[in-house]
Amino acid sequence: MLLKKCFKLFTAFLFTVSLQSELNADIESYQMAAEFDRSTWTTPHDLFIIHSIPKCGTHFIQKVVNLITNQEILEGSPKLEKMQKACKNNQVLRIHQRYSRDSMGLVTKAEHKVIAMVRDPRDALISHVFYMRTFKKGVLKRDFFNVGSDFDTLTLEEQITSLIVGDKYADSYIDYYKERTGWALAKGNLYIKFEELAGEEGGGSKELQKQAIEKIAKYIKINLSNDNLEFVLNSMYTKRPDEVQEGKTFKRGSTGNWKTFLTKEQIKLIKAKLGKQLIQLGYEKDMNW
Repeated sequence: MLLKKCFKLFTAFLFTVSLQSELNADIESYQMAAEFDRSTWTTPHDLFIIHSIPKCGTHFIQKVVNLITNQEILEGSPKLEKMQKACKNNQVLRIHQRYSRDSMGLVTKAEHKVIAMVRDPRDALISHVFYMRTFKKGVLKRDFFNVGSDFDTLTLEEQITSLIVGDKYADSYIDYYKERTGWALAKGNLYIKFEELAGEEGGGSKELQKQAIEKIAKYIKINLSNDNLEFVLNSMYTKRPDEVQEGKTFKRGSTGNWKTFLTKEQIKLIKAKLGKQLIQLGYEKDMNW
């Protein structure tokens, strides 16, 4: 009888602790959301950040967001102070970081949505290898990426393989990509495909481009008029003077270009590393490609 009574008391205690914990979390979430100053905004919308994977259309999504929201981009990491700074300065935070539940949890607690920019990783890989070839020979740290000491002595095919496999000292672009797909696949987040946003000038479809822009606006609760939508569509491939000066522009990416470069063995390696994510992101229906 005493044991039963003790058990009831212990259960009640756990319930109280759980309830208090939830209450504290709600209060913390409310206080955090109240810390975002939107007084400088010219276009009201929901709070959000952008996540993009390098070589997947970073400047592309930034340009579209700028056209829709009239806000500039702040590069940074998924930290509270960065989100607050972006909000206060009429900016949108853009991150490249790998996905983690802790980072996603912080973004969610701060009541920010996530727009994730993705691209077929096979095309992104080819774009990346040619980007790596533009660096001075012998340089191992190339932008965000580390190549092997023998990279510049390899054939193009060997270089592609090295960027798929990686090793102790050199990064694998495929692993790099995989570590970041969680931002696109997390529940409640919106992912936009480069191939959809590219439009006719980027080898895609104007209708899909239009739908992608409307999807972004709806997600962050901006009502785009037909005139505004046409303005965005007509401005996506134009460069502002500051973009030309700073090099902040995007190139017309090729879709399906990987089929020209990847060997059967390389395709097999990519399937083993990223086959599941290719299906989840809608780039393949199964492993038979």
